[in-house]
Amino acid sequence: MCEEIDQAKTSSSEYTTDEEWEEQQRKTRADWEKERGNQFFKDNMLNEAINCYTSAIQLDPMNAVYPANRAMCLLKQEKYAAAEVDCTASIQLDAKYTKAYHRRANARFKLGKFEQAKQDYEMVLKLEPNSKLAQSELNKLEQLVESRNLVFPIAKRDEDKSTKPLKRILIEEINDQSVEKQEVRKNLEEINQKIVLTAKDQSLFNVEKQEEEKKVIEKIEKIQLEEKNELKIESKTIPNAPSNGYQFKKDWQFLNNNMDHLAIYFQKIRPEEYPKLFLNGLESDQLSKILLIFSQYFIKDSNINLFDCLKYLSQVKRFNTQLMFLTSTEKTAIKNLLSHIECQKEKYDKNELDKLIKAYNA
Repeated sequence: MCEEIDQAKTSSSEYTTDEEWEEQQRKTRADWEKERGNQFFKDNMLNEAINCYTSAIQLDPMNAVYPANRAMCLLKQEKYAAAEVDCTASIQLDAKYTKAYHRRANARFKLGKFEQAKQDYEMVLKLEPNSKLAQSELNKLEQLVESRNLVFPIAKRDEDKSTKPLKRILIEEINDQSVEKQEVRKNLEEINQKIVLTAKDQSLFNVEKQEEEKKVIEKIEKIQLEEKNELKIESKTIPNAPSNGYQFKKDWQFLNNNMDHLAIYFQKIRPEEYPKLFLNGLESDQLSKILLIFSQYFIKDSNINLFDCLKYLSQVKRFNTQLMFLTSTEKTAIKNLLSHIECQKEKYDKNELDKLIKAYNA
């Protein structure tokens, strides 16, 4: 099997440097985060989905799908300004990504940016002429504008413009609190109340011009990616190995959103302790993260016994149930882990190794 792995790598991957291999690993992990985010979104767990898509963006900042997916969550949370920024970032990465235009149109409509929303809907129809949903929403937008006696600005060529001198007309504003202004103000107030931004995010969403906005997005993502790769973690923030299941549950919740911290914490736990620490059995999210820890962190450390890690993980309650619902990315992670172990099969009893492979349906 070791020979088969090497051959597959030579024919399909063709990595020439360690940087290329690391980049591919980051993209694989980013895709894994996206799949988790999609599942959270289906379960209406929007904050968890946003966290996953954010991790995916940090790992693979050139993928247009990840910010567009996060924008969908923000739309459901009625954070329209943030959703518009994410969609714009997605479009800058892929100018033909229809979903990004569609979601930005929805966000702009909610923000009262009707002309810009109209342009986005028209772009969707240009890319997908048969989109009934986009056509329907564009029709509704135009009807709304017509019912409120609003007009879209019309751009004319210089040769089509009138040559007559302009006249100054005194306009008396009768009602400053028009229905349109009230709705826009209401939307802006709701955005201010509902969007909670970090220090880094604040600098992003305060940008007024699109050019500045792009530079800030790129700078923030670069900093976040560097921080992720450096793994500069203070040991005092990582709890010691848990003595019981209740402590483990508490620690897991505390570290859940930081994979680097979680990996260091999990390394402190002896594999034979796994079965007694999961009080209510293994959850799908826990299994996904543990497989990620094994395949992205533990596999690089020759001092860690991956055989025991996989062996005792398979003995945790509800393991077999969760194994049935693994994603293709997670199944690939298991395959890579078992292949890594089989390359050192002389260290293990053949019957025990066969038993382990069978436990993971490999």
